[in-house]
Amino acid sequence: MLSEKDIPALLIEFRDLFPEFKALTDTKVNLFLGEALQIHSVRKSVALYVAGHFAQVDGQGASGSPLRGTKSETVGPMSVSYLTQTMDGDPRSALETTPYGQKALLLESRTPSYRFAAFVT
Repeated sequence: MLSEKDIPALLIEFRDLFPEFKALTDTKVNLFLGEALQIHSVRKSVALYVAGHFAQVDGQGASGSPLRGTKSETVGPMSVSYLTQTMDGDPRSALETTPYGQKALLLESRTPSYRFAAFVT
């Protein structure tokens, strides 16, 4: 299992895997890696993609804008869309809001007998 002692090596891999986050400080990436390890500490690749998800949601990725879920409601002729913090109340669905989270879910589904721990965005 991975632990916080692995963060320095994970930081190097994060930088190699995700050059689009080069503007992030090492301190910020270390924070995302620490949070990712709290959620998934079995497979390094999953933890890296969860950290990438956190970086994208934080709004400091390639686009520079925060990614959150969008919700739309229509009443009669009026329709409104707005940003939400998470999607449909399912903590795992928050990972589906970024390509990094989607890849983490895919990789995690290939990890026998392990599923994500509690997930908080």
